[in-house]
Amino acid sequence: MKQDMTENTSCTKHHCTLYKIFLHVCIISVFLFQAISLSAQTDTEVKEIYVSYALGRPAPDISPDAMRLIDSVVMVHGDITMTCDSAYYFSETNRLDAFSRVHIIKSDGSTVDGDFAKYQGDDSFSEIWGNVVLEDQDAIMKTQHLYYDLSTNIAYYVVGADIFNKGNHMVSKKGHYYRDISMFYFKKDVVLNTPDYTIITDTLNYNVQTKIADFVGPTHVVNEKDTIFCELGWYNTNDTVALFRKNAWIKSGSTTVNADTLYYESQTGNGRAFSNIVIVDTTNNIILQGQKGAYNNVSEKAWLTDQAMLIMTGEKDSLFMHSDTLRSDVDTSGFKIMKAYNKVKFYSLDMQGMCDSLAMSLQDSVIRMFTLPVIWSQDNQMTAEYIEIETERQKPKQMNLLNKGFIVSQEDTVGFNQIRGKRIVGFFRDDNELFRVKVFGDGEAIYYVKDGEDYTGVNKSSSPDMDITINDRKAEKVSHLGPSDLELIPENEFNPTELTLTGFNWLVKHRPLDKNEIFHWGERIVMNDEDTLGIVNFAQSETIDSLRNRIKILIQGKKARIGVAIMDSRDNDTLTFDRHFHFPMASVYKYHIALSVLRLVDFGRMKLDQKILVTKEELIPDTHSPLRDEHPEGNVNLTLSELLEYMVSKSDNNACDILLKLMNGPKRVEQIVKSIGVNDISIVNTEQEMHEDAGKMLNNWTTPYSAVKALAILDRQDILSESSRNFLWKLMSTSSVGSDKIKGKLPKTAIVGHKSGSSLRNDEGIKMADNDIGVVRLSGNNHYIIAVFITDSDEDDQANATIIADISRLAWDFYNVKK
Repeated sequence: MKQDMTENTSCTKHHCTLYKIFLHVCIISVFLFQAISLSAQTDTEVKEIYVSYALGRPAPDISPDAMRLIDSVVMVHGDITMTCDSAYYFSETNRLDAFSRVHIIKSDGSTVDGDFAKYQGDDSFSEIWGNVVLEDQDAIMKTQHLYYDLSTNIAYYVVGADIFNKGNHMVSKKGHYYRDISMFYFKKDVVLNTPDYTIITDTLNYNVQTKIADFVGPTHVVNEKDTIFCELGWYNTNDTVALFRKNAWIKSGSTTVNADTLYYESQTGNGRAFSNIVIVDTTNNIILQGQKGAYNNVSEKAWLTDQAMLIMTGEKDSLFMHSDTLRSDVDTSGFKIMKAYNKVKFYSLDMQGMCDSLAMSLQDSVIRMFTLPVIWSQDNQMTAEYIEIETERQKPKQMNLLNKGFIVSQEDTVGFNQIRGKRIVGFFRDDNELFRVKVFGDGEAIYYVKDGEDYTGVNKSSSPDMDITINDRKAEKVSHLGPSDLELIPENEFNPTELTLTGFNWLVKHRPLDKNEIFHWGERIVMNDEDTLGIVNFAQSETIDSLRNRIKILIQGKKARIGVAIMDSRDNDTLTFDRHFHFPMASVYKYHIALSVLRLVDFGRMKLDQKILVTKEELIPDTHSPLRDEHPEGNVNLTLSELLEYMVSKSDNNACDILLKLMNGPKRVEQIVKSIGVNDISIVNTEQEMHEDAGKMLNNWTTPYSAVKALAILDRQDILSESSRNFLWKLMSTSSVGSDKIKGKLPKTAIVGHKSGSSLRNDEGIKMADNDIGVVRLSGNNHYIIAVFITDSDEDDQANATIIADISRLAWDFYNVKK
């Protein structure tokens, strides 16, 4: 440690001489003090001692090696300069105790001010008390007691602090500030105030450069309009974009959105939700559920898919409706409109229905059904090309069957009562019973006639228009308006062909019997007298177990160890073989490296357009490297995005090692991959190390299940930004390597993003790795993820590729039937 005591530059030489004499007297006098150990004192006791100095009270006993420095003290130690009014320097322990107007400045421009400080020279460690202010280019911290390791640039406090950063204000009881990485780690009673929100939590990580806050515990985010809760997530205070996970919910006005993951842009009002979504609108008594969704708080528009369900709650009955996609919109009058698309089914105790698409206005309470609509109410089935249901208090009041209207009800086991016409209007009582029907245009009717318990015949009639009164579910009175044709068919002359009107279609097997059956499209599974399955017309009649059995048969007898994992994006249903075995990845790990690089790009540590100098020495010969082939002399500047393209799309080994070097080695990549939830993985060696020693390939391994988990990140918004995910998908979908594996037997129009990997054979001719992992897109924004690993293979290379291609084709056929 160096002491630099500066005199006032205006003093005379005589005055300076007197000052030096006085200083020598002070130095000699300090040796008369008895030694004490300040390190043994408590913080409170030490502070009291320092306060006593400041108030001019008698100084405590000081060890004989102490040197007292007074009046504009300046201490310089490396890149640290400290000034204060007075100080004690302990030469044996290389420690300085500073008093009054303590000011510490580092060469990087950061400063610390306080009333008192202890500085340990050997460790460059300082402890500061009283009105402490730490300031750098990114933040200002204010506290009463600060510990500051100036060698590592780590400061921490345990008595509470205020932090100010570019418009944001934070307070907490405890905290650490890692200045080198611009990160604050706050604990206990944390409050972050931004211009848009107040964040209240117990644990918060905050980057003062990116202004991104990470939540790692129960957290509330509030303003005048919204209240948000989660237990994990992040919030970018720059652009007010946030992601909330684990028991997350957002409440805005009368609407609350719950989901496993919520992505929200406060400025635009845009949000997305994933997994176990529940949207509750208390004003309109509506609940929406699904697995994927989006919404906008400003326009109040929303959509929901993947097991989507709408629930209209009532006092005694609720309506449950499912379709592939549900949408909520607002009309020009400000009323909500609910829309359902593709395979709509709904259920309530009093009414059930199905159609291709549906719209429901909350202004007029009218449900409009399009394309092959069917309504069941009590014993009646109603069909038409288009149906309108006018409701009141969630009960049908009037039903309009437009174009080819048809009403049918079963008459015990003998036949069906039927009404048809161009347009039919049905009227309902409060108990949902159909009591009157009006037919307009080409009206026809068939009704069975009973005398007591016996059937006496069938009334068959036709008329341009008809008015039918129904009582006790029977036609009590039929009024024909216009020319009519009436016929009574005696019971002994029943002819089945005469007793079915044109357009008759009894669809009872499609009728949902409870709310769970709205998710089943097609006819219900029935049991015949032999307790075997009857007619089954599901769009998906096979289960994932059938796919499992086909793959099992395919891989039986192969001279290799084969691991498989397949995951469906719609319900995350996962099929695996050798789920936890450690398969060597070969070049598959280049996907994980790209994932890690893009993770740092999103955190602002790297940029896709940053230039990287590639030297000739880095272009190793005798390894797969299109980069070396195109730039054999090296010494070329390539962007980070270009290196990623070489590594992923072209599987370039030299580009891979250059990026690993940029990432500070394979272990750093492994740490990042594990930090985002992909745990069963090991990344130890570079391509060059594996080239020199083929056995090291076994050090870079993963499991089939972890591979699909890593690929699933392409569909998540909490790990990579949308731009990074799109960029990585582009690299994978344009890959020119391994096209005979996952893509090998798929249609040429199939959209696939993948990363393959392959090794050389050992001395015994055994292939250590032949792999491919990828995402295969289906129609309707659906996809499946597939990973196939082959190791210890005595099959030839073409046979290995065919195994992967055959497994991929089985998955393709299964999911294209399932859709």
